[in-house]
Amino acid sequence: MIDLRPFRALHYDPAVVGDLADVIAPPYDVIDGAQLDRLGARSPYNVVRLILNRSEDRYAAAAAELAAWRRRGILVQERAPALYYYVQDFALADGSQRHRSGIMAAVRLEAFAAGNILPHERTFASAKADRLQLMRACRANLSAIFGVYPHGLDALASARAHADREPSWIDVTDGGERHRVWRIIEPAAMASIVAGYRARRCSSPTAITAMRRPSPIAMSAGTPATPTPTHRTTSC
Repeated sequence: MIDLRPFRALHYDPAVVGDLADVIAPPYDVIDGAQLDRLGARSPYNVVRLILNRSEDRYAAAAAELAAWRRRGILVQERAPALYYYVQDFALADGSQRHRSGIMAAVRLEAFAAGNILPHERTFASAKADRLQLMRACRANLSAIFGVYPHGLDALASARAHADREPSWIDVTDGGERHRVWRIIEPAAMASIVAGYRARRCSSPTAITAMRRPSPIAMSAGTPATPTPTHRTTSC
């Protein structure tokens, strides 16, 4: 059983930062030096200043930057817990269009032996230690764990219905990819989504099994063989 819960997201305030395309970035582990320069030049608030800070003590510098952005209202936290339905539209190398969707939520991490959150690839200890150190310094999960699960369509039925009725909360296009997020706060809709995941198993590339408190995660039921988008939370 996957213990999935709503959480209070920390997000950019567009009224302060302007175009969200200027402050988002791909996952930290696919950004090379040249792209890091380009992303940093887009905005003084681009997320790479947190996830790939270039200071000598990058963890402390990222934590200080994050705290300053929160004080100045660049980043604001939701008042109430919510689930976040995320949709990504993108094209493959042959030009064919693809779409994937998932839920951003908090998920309680646990030992692989429990059989609920499973590894699906070999990861390096140094990379996991790096992200854990950043998480501890910032007291925030800035690089989400992405995961996939089987039989996803029924689990997302209420989320898709919500998206059909309501305009997206976030809608940003960058690099040919469109990213949309719907905030789900209705108790019945959240309960339906949580229940839909209880009987599922999640395959995750990176799990810090020593952690026991809930960690933000994005549960995805889409096409898994594509570049992962900008601001990830964890996915299963």
